[in-house]
Amino acid sequence: GLSLTVVYDGLKNIFLYTLYGIFKVFSLDSRFIICSFNKNQHYIYDIKTGKKLHTFTGVNPCFSFDGNYIAITTYHDGQDCVELYSSQTGNLLHRLPGILPKFSPSGNYIVTTYYDHRKNIYRCTDGKKVHTMPNIYLSFSHDDEYIISLSKREAPVYYPWGERSFG
Repeated sequence: GLSLTVVYDGLKNIFLYTLYGIFKVFSLDSRFIICSFNKNQHYIYDIKTGKKLHTFTGVNPCFSFDGNYIAITTYHDGQDCVELYSSQTGNLLHRLPGILPKFSPSGNYIVTTYYDHRKNIYRCTDGKKVHTMPNIYLSFSHDDEYIISLSKREAPVYYPWGERSFG
């Protein structure tokens, strides 16, 4: 059957509109919403107007914290990859190796994961890989200044964050 998401203005308690697809996630700046139409088809809507802006194919869509980027895991030329899009234009900016995208709090960096748990860190602006970490867990501090990294055999390690820190 057809799946719909109903949007209300919570402050005024009024119905605004109905969107096609099942709600997945809001952008943190509350400008956009992602709804999934089927397992792999996702629509990006403008939350103020309800207008469908873009359509993406893949799994696990997510927004950068600043709302400027959308990342989605997909399959291209025989390999899993993360596609990075502009949330404003819907244009594909970069296709990065790996799965399970995760953004830094600033939205300046994106991490992708390999099946052996390696993490690659890329700059969102140009798609350049700035570092690889061989760990099962990686998280940015809220100010983007540090990374915590954890592997199966070692205690958590805190790294000062910044491209210059990795050489």
